[in-house]
Amino acid sequence: MFIAAHADTARHPFLIVRESDYPELRDRANRLPWSEMRLEAIQQAQELTYDPEEDNGRGAGYKLRDMMGYTALAYILDSANKERYVDKIQETLNVALPDMLSERKERDNWDTTVPFQGGIFNAILALDIIYRELPAHERSTLETDIAQLVNGFRDNWGPANHSVSALWAFYERDTSKFEQELQQYDESWVVDITIDGVYTPGTGYAAERIGSCSREHKALGMDVWEYQGHHNYYTNEQFIKLHEWLYGYSHTPDFRTMAFGDSLPNFYLLGGSRHTPANCSTQPYRAYRFGEFTRRYATWQMQDGHRMPSGNAAMHPNGRLLTYILMADEVPDLSVKVVPPSRVFPDGGAWFLENQQSRKALAGAMWNPTHSSGHSHKETNAIFLSGYGAHLLSNSGYKGWRRGVGNFSWDYIHDRAVSGNTGLIDYQFDRTQEGNPPEENDHQYKHGAGIQEWLLTPTFDYARGDSGEALPNGQHFRNFHFVHPSDGKHGYWFLIDEFTGGNQVHLAFHPYARTLNQASPAEYQADIVNYEDTEITDVDLTVFLGTPPDDVTLHNGVIAGPDIENQYLYASYNRSSGKKQIVTVLVPSDHDHQKPELEQIRGEYYSGAKVDHGDGVIDYIVESDPNAVEPIDNAAFQASRSLFRLVGTDLRAVYAVGRSFEYDADLGRKGFQAEQDLALYLREGSGQVVSPTAQRLTLYYPTIRGAYINGSPAPIVQATDDSITINIPAGTSSLDLVVADES
Repeated sequence: MFIAAHADTARHPFLIVRESDYPELRDRANRLPWSEMRLEAIQQAQELTYDPEEDNGRGAGYKLRDMMGYTALAYILDSANKERYVDKIQETLNVALPDMLSERKERDNWDTTVPFQGGIFNAILALDIIYRELPAHERSTLETDIAQLVNGFRDNWGPANHSVSALWAFYERDTSKFEQELQQYDESWVVDITIDGVYTPGTGYAAERIGSCSREHKALGMDVWEYQGHHNYYTNEQFIKLHEWLYGYSHTPDFRTMAFGDSLPNFYLLGGSRHTPANCSTQPYRAYRFGEFTRRYATWQMQDGHRMPSGNAAMHPNGRLLTYILMADEVPDLSVKVVPPSRVFPDGGAWFLENQQSRKALAGAMWNPTHSSGHSHKETNAIFLSGYGAHLLSNSGYKGWRRGVGNFSWDYIHDRAVSGNTGLIDYQFDRTQEGNPPEENDHQYKHGAGIQEWLLTPTFDYARGDSGEALPNGQHFRNFHFVHPSDGKHGYWFLIDEFTGGNQVHLAFHPYARTLNQASPAEYQADIVNYEDTEITDVDLTVFLGTPPDDVTLHNGVIAGPDIENQYLYASYNRSSGKKQIVTVLVPSDHDHQKPELEQIRGEYYSGAKVDHGDGVIDYIVESDPNAVEPIDNAAFQASRSLFRLVGTDLRAVYAVGRSFEYDADLGRKGFQAEQDLALYLREGSGQVVSPTAQRLTLYYPTIRGAYINGSPAPIVQATDDSITINIPAGTSSLDLVVADES
């Protein structure tokens, strides 16, 4: 069944490179950065040694990975001294392989499995390259030890085991075994990836398994199989989306982990551990193979120079074999780096990003895949926020498998929804239970029903997450919004949470801070700490409770990894009947970004917040009864959720979910009237609309003369001096008004 397109089955090397490739590879070394990679490979091949007394556990695997990668490349590029490198590979394997076999007899755990597999993966590639340099009986000794190691690994870590087993089967030309391992390798990846490309174990494990050097063999098996003609990755939509999500969305603009699932929030994408240099991994240098978007997003990440003596990862790739071979034949061009736009992965979550090429840009995400894995947390509809170079709102993080932190249990970190920025129903506990909260009425599943509706525009983003069956006693819909910086004012987020079921509902918010200070009855301020040294920064996060809660408790919690014992806000709201909607505003600030004035607003049929940015720029955020009309500052609407911005007396922007919104002031009437509920955002005559069905829409705007739907003129059904009625299709449509020039 499997045909190796590139393999010369009568001759080694053939796994990832052939002798006919050597001239071109040597020619690359005449220019930067390949000349530096060549020098590094030669230097490391000469200096690194494997010492059984010092190299143990994961360190042994990493050492073997590096030595094989450097020395195999040096063999190819420094042909005048190839005998030296043959001896180094053979001598190293003669020591390392028996040492690993011995250590695995003493303990068979992650340290002696996954890192060892990474070392063996690279050893097989190196042995393939020097195959014909070794006498058969000497080579056979090495092959026997490799086979014993490969066959002894437990199948506990999915792609890791099948990657090295498939590579060994292919080296051995065992076609049946190879095809079996390849199928299991593919299945072990796909089971954890949503159809839209989000990795369900979480952001941290995505970075570790797909992007870091510590487990590179898990992902780089894809490149070997592609080289051999198994084209199931670079052009596979699911894997393309996975890599776009990983390099574009799973981390903050400052390259650190957005904590979802078992993820350390102080880790970063390129190297993983904060102790690892940014150029450690091979995967970012071959990310371009998964498409142009991935190339550009990965290039943004490669401007990072974490723990490097000088420069950045783009200009100083590591000098190991796979990096050298899999890189594009051009220097990574930092001028093409881009900040990805806000994006919704319907099966996975919503990522809202400020369009600014800055490590201090604002970014927020809501997590909601439709299936989960062993490394998932109870984080359905949980959010994570970052901005101004800091984490602002974080979920529970990760200390290590089954490890708690201080008085906070593994169950708290891994298996309790209250440890994340989530919503719950009738979930009661007291301070004596903070370290190990109860199971009763906790989330029952670690996944939801995905993102049901969204609007993405340059100035405003909205997504609606559905908890599905995650909660045992009701349903939670989280409406997550990002108001981008505009009109000379800073950006912020707000939530309108909606619940059905139960008597009391709860919201948990975990700032990346040790303490929360109550500034007013509705306003709580967190002094954000740095993710590196956990020292207090000049960044603050304000949590503003627009809908008055019935009770607020500041509980003690922990963010595992950096092990920040924090205070978190637990707000409770009584439900009298029907659904319950709750407005919360989340505002970052620092010395360059002043906090706006925040005020609760309430009426008989609504609650919410007034956000006064100064200079006449005011936002109103409202949850309301869609069957009632209660005016607010010249605005009247039938909508369950809305935001409108006034600049002076002018309506600058409006978002509403419902049937109507109308603002009438000196400059004339603006708004809309729909036949059925829809979601709409308009700013100065342009925006988006999401309608569940095709319907008629009436638009109000001074001197309006027409409209474009999805770039095409919309036939006008009816018109007045300040209104038109048009037909809109079901689904999401762009909307642009045509207005007469009164000048």
